[in-house]
Amino acid sequence: MPPETRGSLAFWMLLPGVWAGLNTVALAQDLFTLFVALELLTFSAVPE
Repeated sequence: MPPETRGSLAFWMLLPGVWAGLNTVALAQDLFTLFVALELLTFSAVPE
């Protein structure tokens, strides 16, 4: 698989995780939920 295809695939696979993490950060009611959302956002934003 060419590198540009792999990078594009990783982007589109991880975009819903980033989107869900940002939505959860915006809707968090307590610190634990905020912490979990920030972890989800971190794992989705760094694809390594």
